[in-house]
Parts: sequence; C-alpha cells; structure tokens
Amino acid sequence: MSGDPANLIVDRSPFNELVGYRLVEWREDYARLEVDVEERHHNRRGVAHGGVTMTAIDAAGGYCGTHCAVPGHTRMCVTASLTCEFIKPMESGRTLTIEAKRRGGGRGMFFAEMEARDDHGHLIALGHGVYRYVKGSGDPAGIPGKQSTEPSD
Repeated sequence: MSGDPANLIVDRSPFNELVGYRLVEWREDYARLEVDVEERHHNRRGVAHGGVTMTAIDAAGGYCGTHCAVPGHTRMCVTASLTCEFIKPMESGRTLTIEAKRRGGGRGMFFAEMEARDDHGHLIALGHGVYRYVKGSGDPAGIPGKQSTEPSD
C-alpha cells in the first residue's frame, strides 16, 4: 500500500480519531503520517502541544515496521521506548508531516527514526523508537485478520 490515500484504510482507534492523524503513505520500512494542526491541539502558549507531535511520531514509527503486503493479513507492534527532541514549535493552521524509517531489528523488535516537519519543510522534532512486534507480526507475511495485542516472546 503506497501512494493513494484511499488504499490506506487501517483500523482507526478512538485515540487516532481524537488526535486526527492520517496515514498517507505506507510501504515496507517506511510510513508517512499527517496531522492538520488546529486550535484544539494547542497548549496554553497557543502552539501545538508536544504530545500531539510525539503521538504522531510514535504512530509513524510503529507503522514503518509493520507494513504487510499480504492481502487480509496484518502486523502490529507496541512501543518499548520512544525519545523525542523538540526543535521548533508547531503553529496552528499548518500540516505536520512525519516521515518514519525502519532502521533495523529482527523478528522480535525493530528500530525506527522519525522526522516531523511543517508544511514549509521546517524541522519540528526528531524521534527515535524501539518497537516490539505483537505475536505473529515479526514475520513479514503477518497473520490473517486482527490479532492479539500481546507482545511476542
């Protein structure tokens, strides 16, 4: 699944809906997410709360390591560790774009690097994550349908 956003229908959680991020590109070892920053995302300083940026960074990191090319199969992960360096405030009325790349790992865990930029290309934040595959998700073929959220051994 890459390119056409209509093909990127994934299970949406209530939290995803609350934050409002959308997956716009997804392929092996890569994901790109976007969030239209609105007033509802503001902190008391009037800019996007860092939690919005970090949530999108975390989600993009998880997606980049769980693409599955087998129709009807899925892969999932849980976050083991996440760090974020905030570089610049994100202003309202702009689109925050996060690009995530899987940088290594194996069948149990993977590592990802993420960059968050505004719609002018300015660097907003950097993220580094370690993700643990949920049972069956370490296999690139994934498993049929939905799966447990228990981490793999």
